[in-house]
Amino acid sequence: MKKLIAGLLFVTVLTLTLTANEPIPSNETSGNDYGIESGRTFTSDEVIRLIDSVVAETDVSIDQAYADGYKTGLLEAKPEGEFYRVQSAEVNKQLVAEQARFELPGWSIPAAFLGGFLAGFIMHERESER
Repeated sequence: MKKLIAGLLFVTVLTLTLTANEPIPSNETSGNDYGIESGRTFTSDEVIRLIDSVVAETDVSIDQAYADGYKTGLLEAKPEGEFYRVQSAEVNKQLVAEQARFELPGWSIPAAFLGGFLAGFIMHERESER
């Protein structure tokens, strides 16, 4: 089993080395496009200043993109928000009407108390007659 695995690995490596192409040069921008001198050594203060300016520009770009996206989202959601605002008002009206339908009038509690007292009194009187 070990010989089989070693043989497969050998064949794979041999195939890869024979079929490998020359590396393709990348199209990345060189330092000269930005005015960077290739033989010069930069001080740490210059490097920190460059990095800080890149970070600051990145923060501004991100904040601006976020603000633009937020504004766009608000504008797109406005009609939908108005629809749900109208729906909410209608549901609130229905809820108030439904609650009013099941609301007990003020006289119902004393009437229920009096009716319960009378029913208890009548039942007590019938028991005492037996």
